[in-house]
Amino acid sequence: MAATELQVKITIAKIIQLAYDTDGDVTAAIVYSGSNYSIIVDQTGQVRLVGTVGDSLVFTGSPALEGLGLKLRRATVSFSGGSDGAFDYTGSFDFAIGTRVSVSGSIDVFELIQSCSGLVCKAARFLSGRNAQIEHELQQYIR
Repeated sequence: MAATELQVKITIAKIIQLAYDTDGDVTAAIVYSGSNYSIIVDQTGQVRLVGTVGDSLVFTGSPALEGLGLKLRRATVSFSGGSDGAFDYTGSFDFAIGTRVSVSGSIDVFELIQSCSGLVCKAARFLSGRNAQIEHELQQYIR
């Protein structure tokens, strides 16, 4: 079964949550810098969040990638400044079976990060099997 565009978009939001949970200060510095930034994921699940000013954060993205249901070969997502706190993004997820899912849209990263009383603080739930509620809530931040 191939991953859907919606699954990929939700995975992008989960990766941003994991980045914030791993090191909120570095993640906020990259996201709030006003510059473009990107996410790169390799086949081992290692994620690299990279800002244009040289800031970067490396962490394991495995918990966010589990929902895809397929072995990931590589993923790249580029973010550029949007409007009203949202960032426009384009990305592609290449899977080991030879398929690729490309997505584009916008995500309100500021709201996602600032919603600590909501999503970020609930991020641990998807680690213990409560994906449906988290994915439903994540859908409100992606377009």
